[in-house]
Amino acid sequence: MHGSDVVTKVDVHASPRPFQSSHVDVAGVATCARLAAVPAAIALSCAPWWWSGVDAWPQVEPLGVLALVPLLAAVVAWHGLRSARREPQIHDRQLDLIICFLASSAAVTLLVLTPQDAASGVNTALVPCLMAVAIIAAGYGSRALWRVRWAAGLLVLTWREPWAVLSDQVSPHATAIGLHLSVLLMPSASLGASDRTVRVPHSGDFVTLDPAAGAGMPMLLYVGMLCGVGWSFCVVGAVRRLGAIAGGIAIGTVLAAVEWMCTMWRARSVGAPAAVEWSSGGVHRFTVAAIAGIVLVALSVRLLRRVRDRRRSDRNGGTEPGLAHRLTAAVPDARLGTVVVGVLAVAFLVLGVVNR
Repeated sequence: MHGSDVVTKVDVHASPRPFQSSHVDVAGVATCARLAAVPAAIALSCAPWWWSGVDAWPQVEPLGVLALVPLLAAVVAWHGLRSARREPQIHDRQLDLIICFLASSAAVTLLVLTPQDAASGVNTALVPCLMAVAIIAAGYGSRALWRVRWAAGLLVLTWREPWAVLSDQVSPHATAIGLHLSVLLMPSASLGASDRTVRVPHSGDFVTLDPAAGAGMPMLLYVGMLCGVGWSFCVVGAVRRLGAIAGGIAIGTVLAAVEWMCTMWRARSVGAPAAVEWSSGGVHRFTVAAIAGIVLVALSVRLLRRVRDRRRSDRNGGTEPGLAHRLTAAVPDARLGTVVVGVLAVAFLVLGVVNR
């Protein structure tokens, strides 16, 4: 009789556990889905502008590198949300929706006023910024928006005109440096008839390479500059930010020189295929993809280490809240915000497709 009482008591206390665990898992999945809705909505809303930029500035041109700007903005936003920096103690959902309404109205106004053929104007860069502000304010709240304000502003770098002016100033000097570097490091090479190409010997003949072809040597310089600007928003202090930009430019310059020299040595070995790879931009695409792969691996390793350290801290009694907890605390009732985010994403996507 005593044994049956014990069994009954254990069954009564054990039965709610699976239900409670399932309830917690469902709540956790719902919270993650609401938090993931914001970056998904921003990506969906900016897709027409991002694709328009990629289509207008092909990868064989230097300004095709501006397609990296949304990706860098996402990394900067992720860093800003995960950092322990202070932000205003704002918990007013009405203020969040007011900011969302103002940013959305400004974005729609710019869409209406901007001519459809002005693909390189400043309004084309401001519209994605305002859309991102509206979606973040509705989904994450004003506190999170304050943390990622630099990430939203980073999208202004997709404005083409300043980069076009910079490219006109940098490209001729980069071409001249590339030619002098070629003759200096490969004495068997010689300048072409127009003094704008270099001839690399191969099997008793010459392979002609043009430093300005296939996006030119400044391509990786622009990549380094963009990464340096993004890096500067992840550090604190004016000196460190300037150092980040200078470091990105320096690394990009070194990589550009190494890429050009590797192309020359490959042309000396395989001949014409190396020239085709350079002029088509394939060398740049391969280099950028390799760099992106290395960066992603490094970020993944760093993230895994942080997760491991956080779990270790939790086992030792640590109480530091995670990213999901902080965002959920900043937006207590996210259901209305999630609905607004979904509506904005669809509306911005339709407007973007119509106006492109």
